[in-house]
Amino acid sequence: MASPDIEEHHPPIITGTNPLTSNLSDVGHLPVEILLQIFTLHSASLMRAPGASQNRRSLARIWIAHVCQRWREIALEENKLWSNLLFVTPEITELMLSRAGSAPLAITMGQVDSTSRAQALSDILSRHLHRVCSLEIGDIPYTQPDFLHLLTTPAPILETLALRSKYSGSQMPYRLLDCGNAPALKHLEIINFYIPLYSLLPIVPTLAYLHLGSKYSSSQGPPAEALLGSLKLLPLLETLILENYIPTDHYPFNAVENPVECLPLRKLSLRASSTPIHRLLGVIRVPNASLELVFTNRVGDEATAAETVSLIVKARKIQGRLALQELATRHLWPERYTSVLEFSFDREASGIGSDSSISVACVEAVHHSLAFWLPAFEEAFVELSTARSIRMESPHWGFPRRQWKHLGEKMAHVKAITFSPTSGTPGDLFMVLDEGLKSALPPFPSLSTLTAECGHILGRDREALASALRNRPDSHRVGTLRVTYSDNKVSRANISALEETVPGLKVEWVNECSKRGEDESDE
Repeated sequence: MASPDIEEHHPPIITGTNPLTSNLSDVGHLPVEILLQIFTLHSASLMRAPGASQNRRSLARIWIAHVCQRWREIALEENKLWSNLLFVTPEITELMLSRAGSAPLAITMGQVDSTSRAQALSDILSRHLHRVCSLEIGDIPYTQPDFLHLLTTPAPILETLALRSKYSGSQMPYRLLDCGNAPALKHLEIINFYIPLYSLLPIVPTLAYLHLGSKYSSSQGPPAEALLGSLKLLPLLETLILENYIPTDHYPFNAVENPVECLPLRKLSLRASSTPIHRLLGVIRVPNASLELVFTNRVGDEATAAETVSLIVKARKIQGRLALQELATRHLWPERYTSVLEFSFDREASGIGSDSSISVACVEAVHHSLAFWLPAFEEAFVELSTARSIRMESPHWGFPRRQWKHLGEKMAHVKAITFSPTSGTPGDLFMVLDEGLKSALPPFPSLSTLTAECGHILGRDREALASALRNRPDSHRVGTLRVTYSDNKVSRANISALEETVPGLKVEWVNECSKRGEDESDE
């Protein structure tokens, strides 16, 4: 079978595919099943990168069919290997279509920022929409491209549809995949489009994932009653994400008395001002779902925190206290000013669903508001005494000294406390650890590992930390001090000296730059 993308431009590669080379090659004798697995994993790894379908580096997917003649024959016979289309050039796209045969097609286009790309997509959808199982399009221009109008025709095997507009408020085509045109749809993601009615969307019973989002909040979306009606039509829904797309009007009175039960739901993520979020939590029940609430208005008062926690208890149908496993603060990337308070629970000890986290976030984080949020959760249902770790990542949310003291007394089983380089200073914790030595039992008596950034430890609070580590009772020693750094020129002498003055202490140095590189390569 001809392969113009390789044969015409890379003749040296093809010399390795002759029968003699194939017979001498060890890889040529691998079982077909293993070869196909190699091809599949190789293709999947290349296609994970953003914009992969339009990147020339993705042509390496094709080169794998030129290692030897046997590899080539097997690869060309496996239609599924070519069904995730590349849009590097029109010729490459047509080549992959021909090799895909009758296999279901997956189309991912990160940017439709040119007329030629939009036209290429329209041509494929007009001929092959009935074969498309996954369609993900990003950066769609404000004016409706022709390919959007094609999505009003039948797509019988389509399981994933993700449309992301470049600008907020873009117009949707009328009745997208309407009247059973997408009977197999499981994943629906619509971002930055104006959706005044749910009837414009393919709300089908097979949906397991629904994500509706916009950069900005709007009061022109579907009414509250329509949202509840749609949820009742989705018996298999496992993930629901609503970003600035929660109805702002009131729900019917009987909805409060008879809330909608969403038993299959495993994740509920809501982003809006506090009023729409509170109203929705009051009319649904999600006993098995993790909760992620992001408040876009300034929330930092005791009454709002108490009301939110009360509604979480009702929506999650929480009875009794939940065993906390980890307490954390973090920020939503790239929104550095959006701070998150997150609770992760022990599923078995708490007797709760498969996902066991609850988080609240504030876009306009008020530094002192943790003083309201944490007590509200603790009073309602969070059992602090079972926690095993604390992780601090938010640069804007930190516990004041009196709260660290309270946590140190309640969290007798915490073994690890971590301050990331992005977090605020751990000075208040160091002071509490030092001052608490006068008590019969030191704060965090089980603490064995403490992690902090080098600059935090070398700062003005170093003496408090050194005193706390040095004078803790032998039975409550901190065994490991993990020091993170990003500058290789940092002086280690003052910190490493702690190993000599603190019995049993080991100082570990962690280069954040190399660690980030390892994490990215793993992904």
